Amino acid sequence: MNIKQIVVTIEGDADQVSEVAELLAENGINIIFISLPDHCPSQPKLLRLIVNDVEKGNKILMQRGIKADLTDVVVAEIPDKPGGMARILTIIKKSGLINHALQAYSQRSGECGLVVINFPSIDYAITQLSQAGVRILSIEELLAR
Repeated sequence: MNIKQIVVTIEGDADQVSEVAELLAENGINIIFISLPDHCPSQPKLLRLIVNDVEKGNKILMQRGIKADLTDVVVAEIPDKPGGMARILTIIKKSGLINHALQAYSQRSGECGLVVINFPSIDYAITQLSQAGVRILSIEELLAR
């Protein structure tokens, strides 16, 4: 149950981020999740987006000359309480999984939070996490939240 995310390389200033968001909005694409980690100013930044229609969103960006790639991520549900994040990180460590990127958020305090993780081997990661009792969301489940 991997989910595709759009990864946009931001070479310049923050104006590109708003340009991407506006372009997607104009075309009826809803941004479900967005991440722009802080990096060295001289290095390109990677804007990560999970949207309601990844194929359409990616196509629109590419048509406008915006460099975008699709990558697979896992979206896992974690308890929004102390130890929720520690549990999934412990599972990742004990399973020998390597994560390339990790972002987490909670919609309502005290309920389940979500963690978006990029692994080099998505299928293996899903198997390991599922066997450890972690609930992995499909894109349909994510959109229904």
